[in-house]
Amino acid sequence: MKKTLYTLISLLFLIGIAGCEKILEVDPTYYIDGEQAITNKRGVETALTGCYNALQQTGMYGRYLVIIPDLAADNLDWKGTTQEYGQFENNNLLADNIIVESVWNAHYNLLNRVNYVLNKLPDIADMNAVEKESTAAQLYFLRALAHYNLVRLFGPVPIKVLPTLDLGDNLNVPRDPVQNVYDAILTDLALAEDKIAVNNPGYATNGAVLALQADVALSQGNYELAKAKATALINGNYALEDVFADLFVGEPGSEAIFTVLFNEQDGNRLAEYFFPTAQGGRYEVAPSADLVATYTQEDTIRLNATIAGNPPYGLKYPDMVTMANDVPVYRLAEMYLIRAEAEARLQGSKAAIRNDINILRLRAGIAALSSDTYEELLMDIEAERRRELAFEGKRWFELVRTGRALEVLPGVTSANQLLFPIPLVELQNNNHEGMIQNTGY
Repeated sequence: MKKTLYTLISLLFLIGIAGCEKILEVDPTYYIDGEQAITNKRGVETALTGCYNALQQTGMYGRYLVIIPDLAADNLDWKGTTQEYGQFENNNLLADNIIVESVWNAHYNLLNRVNYVLNKLPDIADMNAVEKESTAAQLYFLRALAHYNLVRLFGPVPIKVLPTLDLGDNLNVPRDPVQNVYDAILTDLALAEDKIAVNNPGYATNGAVLALQADVALSQGNYELAKAKATALINGNYALEDVFADLFVGEPGSEAIFTVLFNEQDGNRLAEYFFPTAQGGRYEVAPSADLVATYTQEDTIRLNATIAGNPPYGLKYPDMVTMANDVPVYRLAEMYLIRAEAEARLQGSKAAIRNDINILRLRAGIAALSSDTYEELLMDIEAERRRELAFEGKRWFELVRTGRALEVLPGVTSANQLLFPIPLVELQNNNHEGMIQNTGY
């Protein structure tokens, strides 16, 4: 069951805390104590759960990867008191922004956990080959996801495929070129493909691997591959939920491909940040007027499941009591949009493109599209993405990927702003000559 899947497990056996220096990890700094060994299957399972728990960090899907991509774009406005959020709204980031630092640290914390388990896995005697292969494949997926988020946000970043076992390790590392990071991502996804023996959207699954492959392929302009991977999911064991609002309450359903799960012990406070003060929230961010206006009078089904109230507030994370709101990372609706965009950029069947868009519009109770040029269809896909996936942490990545950010976002006036700054503390503590700041910061 979901509510026990991510029970918080103490990782003191796995993670040591070091307060003396920074090392590409969370603050307070974490490193993995090389003397603490995973010696059996149970230890591996516990450590694997720790890797999934790392996805719940505030710097990942516990908050910032949900809010920041919509706030830096045009889906959210800053309404609260934390000044660092205002820098994202204005696209005027500083290198000492604590949110940027948290995002960087959380991802490298996850990478270190993953690499430690991969390092120990070959030596575990009471796991058979299939169990080891499935576990390793899940870890490769998590590593690919972390590197993918990092490269899209920061550009060149250090590739981390070995654990930091000791504070004496060489921690001065360069930023690797973007293509090298993507090569590492693709290698991990190839190692993971068709090798996972679990089938639960709260874990990495073979479907999750396909979804990430489709997303990466779209980002790289490999449209044939993006189309193929999305099609495999559409023709697979997933199905769109009949009722759009059902996506955001209860257990993950038939549409969920990969979801970060939360429970009463491991909440994420997303509802608090979205909800108004009258309902016990802090109203740090609110739906932009521009986003609200994009929902036509027909599109009330999605609107009412996404935005409520006056002044408006985000509704996709509605649990203000337990804060146990799950966060969708990939769901089937996005695969239809990926396939539609890939087909449009390949200048393929316009009927097929319209069909993929219209299946989502049909669920939302909206009339079918009749657009008949590729340019119109690409704008239709962008609009459907915005309404369908609002507050799911997608908008910034999409506008940057398509080259539309400079055109759409008033605060983005330079290509330099399409990357976030490397955190100041990383530059201060990583003395490698290849660890340099992004241009413009």
